[in-house]
Amino acid sequence: MALLIHQILGFSLLSFFSAVKTWTCHNFNSTQVVRQGSSTTINCYQKQNFWLRDKGVAIAVDLRRKHLLCAYFYINQSWNKQSCNDNIRLVWIPEREQISFDLLNIQIIDSAVYTCTVVQYFPPPTHCVLIQRTFIQVIASPSVSVACVKEPDGAPTILCATEGFYPADLKQAWLRDGEYISYLNTSLQRPIYEENLSTWTNWTFKNNTDGSYSLMSYLHLSSNIAEQVMYFCWVNHSTLIEPITVIMSSDECKEREAEFTGIFVRCIVVGPVFGLLICTALFIEIYFQHLSKFFFTHPHTTLT
Repeated sequence: MALLIHQILGFSLLSFFSAVKTWTCHNFNSTQVVRQGSSTTINCYQKQNFWLRDKGVAIAVDLRRKHLLCAYFYINQSWNKQSCNDNIRLVWIPEREQISFDLLNIQIIDSAVYTCTVVQYFPPPTHCVLIQRTFIQVIASPSVSVACVKEPDGAPTILCATEGFYPADLKQAWLRDGEYISYLNTSLQRPIYEENLSTWTNWTFKNNTDGSYSLMSYLHLSSNIAEQVMYFCWVNHSTLIEPITVIMSSDECKEREAEFTGIFVRCIVVGPVFGLLICTALFIEIYFQHLSKFFFTHPHTTLT
């Protein structure tokens, strides 16, 4: 008898979604905002009359996006998995008769409307119990770092890399000693510049393969700045509690340029054989020194 019921349920699942459209169902809608890489729960059903404890009850529960993601049968007071993606698991709390699905390691591409449907097959008549639609919006906070780079023409440049954020709307500004140099709102794609400052800025905005966005902002410095100047890269995004500000002085870029120039001179003097070994070691040492220095952020500094 149990085998026959199981076969009937398996056949019914094939035509399940074409049939439920004509049934009267309890419909519920909800929205969740989830951070990338975390997990979330989609609640499908909860009832307090303990009807699932009856031995004659048989139901089908499934979760889908555009296609079927996970499907289970409840028969003889136990759950039988029909199919399920690796990052989804059924959660059953018998004390509350609560049915839900856990979605693990959510990514940006997982943003969608998820539909959980509960159908009772036995005792007859077969009918839809509930349809729960949940819109999941996945968000990601930006990581911000700065570094000194050199343009092909030799001009010193500070790069502010804002990476891995979602949604796309982001605000980014450059300041020099507390004064605005430029400002960009990615939702407007229209940069604003301050006049009479010996710098200029350009941006590169791109989509990443995981669905997130990155903004590379280049601040080109004047080569005739003699005094030390403090530059600030300021970034704000809807996922941040407060804006991120990263600081770099003009002297840091000058020091780096001088160090690498010194290495080049020493390589020529020492000779091709020993010079290659010495230059390689010096480059590695300076690279790691500046990596830790240039990519240090200061989240406690904010703008008003």
